[in-house]
Amino acid sequence: MDGVPNEVRSYRVAEFIYRNYRPLGRVYLYELWIANDAAFQERTPAVIVLPITRKIIEPSASSDTDGATSCPWTGEDCLRMWDFVDLDGLNTSELGPKRGTSSTLNLTYVSSRKSSGLIRFDHRYPSHVVGKFEPFPINDQGRTEVSVPLPKDGTIGELESVTLDVPPDTTFEVVDARIIEKRSFHYIGTTVTQRFDLRELPYIWGSFDERDAAHRTDVIATLYDDPEEQVVDWQGITLPVDPAIDKRSGNYLHIRARADDAATVIVRYGTMGSRFSFNVGPSDTYNDYLIRLSTQWSWMTEGIDALNVSATYPVRIEGVHVRRGD
Repeated sequence: MDGVPNEVRSYRVAEFIYRNYRPLGRVYLYELWIANDAAFQERTPAVIVLPITRKIIEPSASSDTDGATSCPWTGEDCLRMWDFVDLDGLNTSELGPKRGTSSTLNLTYVSSRKSSGLIRFDHRYPSHVVGKFEPFPINDQGRTEVSVPLPKDGTIGELESVTLDVPPDTTFEVVDARIIEKRSFHYIGTTVTQRFDLRELPYIWGSFDERDAAHRTDVIATLYDDPEEQVVDWQGITLPVDPAIDKRSGNYLHIRARADDAATVIVRYGTMGSRFSFNVGPSDTYNDYLIRLSTQWSWMTEGIDALNVSATYPVRIEGVHVRRGD
């Protein structure tokens, strides 16, 4: 609604999580975190090798099972391999609770020409069978693997047959066929990139907060404090930071700045690409801007040795301090 990141809005909650949990993985738009003292072993995706019942088809083939026929998606002639893999006795329990609805059929083949083909999955319903078609590219550069998504509205165990169509005048050999589980869970380890656009919040926090954290909290590191102001523009300046700085109660970055015209200041740091940005309005006097650095995972877990400060329009800075969190 107001654009404030939840980590900043509830910074004590975020900092508690950073101290006691670590990132594990991502499911769609959601991140999963695990307690620091918890063990985790990532499960290897299931792989089911399918027996190949028919390995090769050639332009001269013609029978009730293989050979020339009319392709349903073009109406032109094509070569068809019926039931080229054996689905009998397929153990779908290996594919987890969704039983393969997010899995793929990985096909390794050798083709005599470059073109495109079609795989038909015949899916059995209680009263009828429906075929679903998936196109795939055909390469003529020797042994090639292609991944074809399986139907999403049913389970592997309900597939009755798999049929392969290739263009005429093609010699096509199936080398290997296997179902590979494709999960929605993505392991991310300790890599969490956060880019917070705080807009006017640092100015409000630094100038109007009733707790006056910009002046009442302890300064634990002075990154810049010089009678001669520092002008920051798009090239930026780098300010050294002690990697062992005390982060136990969280940290603020306190910047005293002014600008002749509206500008956006960007604070970058660390190896994960995390950053903060905020607005500085035109002013003849210096104003206080306050950023809660500890609302980002990178600050709390990396040994940060420098901050880079840049701006979209020249900004004058007279002081930069790291303060103890309240």
